[in-house]
Amino acid sequence: MNPNEKILLIDDVVSTGGTLISVLTALKNIGVEIEDVVAIIDKGEGRAIVEEKTGVPIFSIVKLDVVDGKVVIESTIVD
Repeated sequence: MNPNEKILLIDDVVSTGGTLISVLTALKNIGVEIEDVVAIIDKGEGRAIVEEKTGVPIFSIVKLDVVDGKVVIESTIVD
């Protein structure tokens, strides 16, 4: 990737946000223009953590959490 190159970043699962924060930071450091970021699954507070630490909005398709050992779908793209 090169400076000023525009990208759409797609991640499968944002959970703690650590990996996505590192990737976004590295891309910003080389001057890549991040047009949009899509996470297929947003688990827990991952999306909020990434947005707070990077200032980059994240669009997610499914928001879920694990409650008492069970997956709970909180919202989807159609909600």
